[in-house]
Amino acid sequence: MRTLRLWDWQQTPWPLLLRELTYRLRSDDPENLEFVVESLRDLPREVPADRVIPLLNELLGAEAHHIRAAALEVAAGWAGRAGASRLRDLSIGSDDSELRRMQRLLLSWAVPPVEPEELDDEEINAMPLEELEGWLVQVIRAHDEPERLLRQVQRLWSVEVGPPFAYLYRFVEGEEAHRFLVQMSERRDPGARYALDARDSKRERARSEQILADDAEPAWRRRLAAWRLHDQDGAVETERIRAILELPFIEFDAGMYLAALLAERALPEEEAIATAEGWLRDLDPARQIAGLVLAVLIDRHRELVRRVAEVSEDPQVRRTAECAANLMHEASREHGRELCHRLLTAQHEDFDPHIAAMLLRHGSPATRRALTSRPRGEWRAAVERRAVLIERFEPEWHASLGRPLGGHPRGIVLHFDRLRAREMLERTSNEVTQ
Repeated sequence: MRTLRLWDWQQTPWPLLLRELTYRLRSDDPENLEFVVESLRDLPREVPADRVIPLLNELLGAEAHHIRAAALEVAAGWAGRAGASRLRDLSIGSDDSELRRMQRLLLSWAVPPVEPEELDDEEINAMPLEELEGWLVQVIRAHDEPERLLRQVQRLWSVEVGPPFAYLYRFVEGEEAHRFLVQMSERRDPGARYALDARDSKRERARSEQILADDAEPAWRRRLAAWRLHDQDGAVETERIRAILELPFIEFDAGMYLAALLAERALPEEEAIATAEGWLRDLDPARQIAGLVLAVLIDRHRELVRRVAEVSEDPQVRRTAECAANLMHEASREHGRELCHRLLTAQHEDFDPHIAAMLLRHGSPATRRALTSRPRGEWRAAVERRAVLIERFEPEWHASLGRPLGGHPRGIVLHFDRLRAREMLERTSNEVTQ
């Protein structure tokens, strides 16, 4: 019947689907196993997760790493945060430290978090660093005495080559953890000062005020400081916001998306609308891009955005405007998403934050995942664009972990890996990849 197109795969009752997929699991053919993974991803949600996760567990024994990684990702989507504890029983080989690390990060997001096993010194020394960092995240999330276990690992691993201890202590409450961070700062640990600032909102605010007031600071840093300050205890004066927005667009992604975010947050509604129009009509391509992002954020100037897409001679402006125009019209929004997803990384070593901001404004699971990817290209810019976009479009993620800390590259990577694990658990298994 399938050959005659009288029946298709989607019409097959799920018990028969599972039987067919179980049969295909016996194959060593990678294409067959890839088909099983994707079919399990797309099964209707009426299928009990307890029937799906055991099949994905079998795929964790596949020879190809990409199949094992996909199986863990799909299993996380089926479990969700409420059922993440069941991922503890997945069988991941002891030599696959990358997936064992992710398994532990997934368990740390369970509700409640899954407490890790205690390890002796020999077991800690034998554990690969990637997995050890996952174990330590479980410790700070679920153990009653995280300081004791952190100190145990600190005795065995140096700051230079070991886990990012300052980043981890940041999440441990109490005076003892604070004292350890002070001691680490005195020993010039590169991440300890940032961790102390992150634990004290007053210190963070003072640092932002210092940046905002310093004319020698780059324009993008002053815009970012104003944006963050305006969302804290008190608003930044509108005149000051206007002055910051008038600064030139140079370096760090040219700061266009930061200007758009600042205008959206800090300007009165009518002034934000007028600012978007002024930027869109400007001859400076950077200001036009800022205007395009702002227009999408506030959902204004649809026809003017379309006009920019038609007449601009600047390739980046034209690409951005075409994305914006399609996203802003409901009839063309799906086409707009497809276009924007193609352009998100096509002309960028990491991803284009201007297109990302527009996609996130209109909902984009793929862009949501990009926010949790490990930074690529110019490190500082890649980290900051993720942090800013998460703060704006994923406030619950930001509230749970705060911003990534400077000073220790492993801490930054671990930060985004933790967010990646949370995103995997929040993703529904049959979500269409966009």
